[in-house]
Amino acid sequence: MREDVYEQPAAAEVWKATFRGLKRPESLAFTKNILKSVSRVPAYTESGIFAGNKAAYDVNFSRLDAVVERIIRGLFFYHSGYRLPDTHLPKSFAAEGLTDPKFWLEPEMRKPIEVVSLQPANFLGDGVFGYKFVRLADDLDSSIWLMSFYLSVFFVGFTYKKN
Repeated sequence: MREDVYEQPAAAEVWKATFRGLKRPESLAFTKNILKSVSRVPAYTESGIFAGNKAAYDVNFSRLDAVVERIIRGLFFYHSGYRLPDTHLPKSFAAEGLTDPKFWLEPEMRKPIEVVSLQPANFLGDGVFGYKFVRLADDLDSSIWLMSFYLSVFFVGFTYKKN
């Protein structure tokens, strides 16, 4: 869990439950997989002063994106009253996984994200999860989503028509 997230009270409770779950015998393979990706990385203060090393792990963004895509399907149903048709797919991207800054600067990305950002925010669980979305006028089954977890971890998502 990210340091900035762990400090939030709701996240601390989730961490306790997660840690208990990782101790279960049936979670052994998953726990080993996480531990294999742990490494030591330099830590710096906000002013850039080296503060020693800390533990970090590689995040599997494709795994996170798959979870968020299921959330998009559920939210689509919640707001539309029907499931996402088989003609459409959800897609999501963790903002941290989008390391190419051009992604955010391309007009075909920037404009839709600006439109969604103007929508009212929906929050669940005292800021644990928040989202904004807009459905496209010319295809109500296509949509754009901005989501946050603990106001620190961000995703952009879409529903779009299959080719």
